[in-house]
Formats: sequence, C-alpha cells, structure tokens
Amino acid sequence: MPRVLVVGESWFTYTVHQKGFDAFHTAEYTEGGDVFLEALRSRGHEVTYVPAHEIATR
Repeated sequence: MPRVLVVGESWFTYTVHQKGFDAFHTAEYTEGGDVFLEALRSRGHEVTYVPAHEIATR
C-alpha cells in the first residue's frame, strides 16, 4: 500500500474573553485531521503524521 505523509492540521488557539473589567484567558491545542487520518489508515495506507509545530524539526 502507498505511504502517505500528512503535514499540518494542528493549531494553537489563545482566546481572551472580556466581561466588564474582567478578562479570562484560555489556550487550546487542537488537531483537526483525525477523521482524514483514520480514513487513510482504514483503507490500508501507511500514514506518517507531522503536526504543524513539529514541521521545522522533523
């Protein structure tokens, strides 16, 4: 079966919620390719996944 390299599909989100004088900060890391990656694997492909923040080092 073909080998597939998927690069990206991850991101960091930093949000500031403000209500009056109060501010609330939240941070989140998300990977958005799970369904796509699983579809490739279920069809027999060998998948290598590199998240966006690891591209420069891998």
